[in-house]
Amino acid sequence: MKRKLMLKMAVMLMIFSGFQVYLNSQTCSCAATPLFNPLEYSTLKNRKWHFAIAYKYHAINDLVEGSKKIEDDTKRRRNAQALLLDIRYALFRSFTLRAVFSSARHEREVGISTALPVSTQGLGDGMLAIQYTPVYYSDRSRTEVSIGGGVKLPLGQSEAKIIGIASEDMQPGTGSWDGIAWVYVARLVPLLSGLEIFAGVSTRFNGSNNRSYRFGNEIIYSFGAKLHTKKIMNYSLYGRYRWASSDKRFKGDVPNTGGQWIYLVPAVTVRITRDIGFKTEGEIPVYRKLNGYRQFSSTFLISISLFYEI
Repeated sequence: MKRKLMLKMAVMLMIFSGFQVYLNSQTCSCAATPLFNPLEYSTLKNRKWHFAIAYKYHAINDLVEGSKKIEDDTKRRRNAQALLLDIRYALFRSFTLRAVFSSARHEREVGISTALPVSTQGLGDGMLAIQYTPVYYSDRSRTEVSIGGGVKLPLGQSEAKIIGIASEDMQPGTGSWDGIAWVYVARLVPLLSGLEIFAGVSTRFNGSNNRSYRFGNEIIYSFGAKLHTKKIMNYSLYGRYRWASSDKRFKGDVPNTGGQWIYLVPAVTVRITRDIGFKTEGEIPVYRKLNGYRQFSSTFLISISLFYEI
C-alpha cells in the first residue's frame, strides 16, 4: 500500500509540474551548460560514490522559422562545448547527494563575413541537489520512484567580453541563482529480462542576472527504455519534449526566444570493469515549433562520459 501511495504521489507531482507554465528556467540550450539528463536520475546503493567526467558538443546551426528549417544565407556556424564533473554520494539507499561543476566554451562564425570567428570560455555554472527515493529496486520491488531538488549556482563567468560584454547565449554561465526540481519513475518489465522503462519530468525556477536578464520558463518531459544486457554493453533510447517560454529582460519578452522541441536520444553504456565504464549519447531534434520570426536552433548534440563507482 505504501509503495502504491508513493507511486500515485509521484505521478500526481509529474502532472502538477506539467501545469507550472510560469516557472522560470533557462531556455535555449545554446546558453550556459546542460547539467543533467534523465538517465542520471537512477539511485545508487547505500554508501556508494559515483564520479563522472563528461564532454558535450552542441552544434547550433539550424535556422528555423516556426517549425520549418530554412536556408541560412549568412552561413553562420555556432557551437557550445562543455566539460562537466558529476559527483554523487548515497547517504542511504533512499537519499543521494549530488554536485555538478562545469566549464564551457562558445564559438560563433559568420561564413560570409571576413571577421574572424569569436569565442568565449570559462568556468560554467554548478549544481547542488538531493534526491529522495521512497521506492527503489529490490527483491520485492520492480519499481523505482525518485523526487529531487536543488539549486543551480552562478559560479560561471557571465560577463565575458568579445567587443563589450557578450550576449547571454555566448556566456559560459547564466549569472543567476536557479531552483531545480524533478521526478523520475522507472519499472523493470517482468516478461522481458533486462528491459526497463522510465519517465521523468524536470523544471527550473530561474532568477535574473545582474543585467536583469532572465532565461525563459522551461519544462522537460522524457520517456524511454533501457536494455541491461549480461554483456559489457547496455543500450537506451528515449524521447525528450522541451517547452520554453521567451527570455525576459527588464520583465519584457526578448524576441525570437523560446518554443517547443522534441528530441530523440540514443545512448550506449560500456562497462570496462564492474566499477568503471563510459557512456556515449546523441541528441537529434525531430520536431521544433519556435517563438517569434526566426531562431537558430540545435542541429545535434553528442556527449561522452567516463564514470567510476566505489
